[in-house]
Amino acid sequence: MNMGFEKTILNETEMIAFGMMLGPLLSSGAIIYLNGSLGVGKTTFVRGLLRGLGFQGKVKSPTYSIIQPYTISSNTIFHCDFYRLQTPKSLDEMGIQDYFTPGVIALIEWPEIGKGIVPDADLVCDFFLTQNEERTMHISAYTEHGEEILSHLGKKICATKRA
Repeated sequence: MNMGFEKTILNETEMIAFGMMLGPLLSSGAIIYLNGSLGVGKTTFVRGLLRGLGFQGKVKSPTYSIIQPYTISSNTIFHCDFYRLQTPKSLDEMGIQDYFTPGVIALIEWPEIGKGIVPDADLVCDFFLTQNEERTMHISAYTEHGEEILSHLGKKICATKRA
């Protein structure tokens, strides 16, 4: 699975808008890994994604709570941040596998800490900070479901550019 694309994001508003564009495409569930250094925009992207699904409340990083659950319409979303954990064993002990039921949307920051415990990703989003303080985001599909989501996202982006 090598389907993917890259997008330059100039500011927080664009990051939220891009997340809002992706959010509605996840209604059938997805496992998404969010990679990038601290402060690069992962939680801002999640805020937009949740807004795209219809959530209007405050979105905070689950750095201390580890998992922040959301229920929006018929969607169950878990925003996970494994930054403070040391080993996959910590996740196993907290019963992390119980969160990954069919149809759930899981947004996982620092997924490498959960290697071997958390399910494989449908999509991997890599965030990079440029010298100009812009963000570059690269999204790759790793499953057929991920490819379907990216295909729909590409169509949405093209339609937005034409409008």
